[in-house]
Amino acid sequence: MARAWVARSEDDPKKWTTFWYDTNGKQQQKTFGTKTRADDHRKRKEQELDAGTHLDDRLGKQPVTAVWEQWTNQRKLENSTKNSTGPSRGRPLSRSSRPVPSCP
Repeated sequence: MARAWVARSEDDPKKWTTFWYDTNGKQQQKTFGTKTRADDHRKRKEQELDAGTHLDDRLGKQPVTAVWEQWTNQRKLENSTKNSTGPSRGRPLSRSSRPVPSCP
């Protein structure tokens, strides 16, 4: 079975959609204005999936503080460890809601 493919958008026949199955087996999609851009995205997703480097695009929209909290909670770290090794290294965390940009 193909892990990624390109098809015309059902909503707008002038646009193209890339479909792929993520590492959890869930189908994902992203729509582009040209077939070339959609096919480039398909190739990139296939390479990421084959290399095991695929990351969910939505993760890049989370603030660093939210990712840090989730990561430390999953590892059941002591509060002293969280405070001494976190992104702030003992300094108060910024409460910025600005998301972290995703990597291409």
